[in-house]
Amino acid sequence: MLTINGTNLPATSLNEVVFNQGGPDIPAQYMWSGSPTRAIVRLPSTLAIGALTTVRLKNPADTVSTAAVPLNITVTPGTPVLSGVWASCAGGPITSIIPGAPFAISGQGIDTSNTTIVWTRIGVVGAPALTQSFLSTTAGPGGEVCSYPTTPTAPGSNIGAPALTSGNWLVTIRHQGIFGTSADSNGIVITVP
Repeated sequence: MLTINGTNLPATSLNEVVFNQGGPDIPAQYMWSGSPTRAIVRLPSTLAIGALTTVRLKNPADTVSTAAVPLNITVTPGTPVLSGVWASCAGGPITSIIPGAPFAISGQGIDTSNTTIVWTRIGVVGAPALTQSFLSTTAGPGGEVCSYPTTPTAPGSNIGAPALTSGNWLVTIRHQGIFGTSADSNGIVITVP
């Protein structure tokens, strides 16, 4: 997913966020949200890796357009930005959690699928990271993509934090693209009492 922030953005649908690689405009594959200050879209799957690419936003009549902004289309997804760890997608931010307690994450550059939450124990050498990969997604704070852990047998139910031991944990996210995995995002420290 690509997040475009600005002011007075003209795009309100996926056909109004267009990519170009030297030929006709290609509309976004999917639009998560569009507003005068933010558009969150999935890039078209037909974009060629390594080709000069631009993106611009336009109004439905194509009479108003932003400047074309260059993008680098690579095999590996860009590094996502973790914005928050929340009690839920509608709840407030949290700084501590107990195992099994519901929670959610929000961020930019994450997709509605193929995002993994990574829990890394701080200060314990050699401790394996715990991951949660089957996520449900909904609108989160500020219109960002918000995801929470669930299971294939109970999609939509928040299964909560994994079996974390007492101490400080660094929460990061990564995204699995078609051809590779992004670097881990920035981290947020969560305490387990």
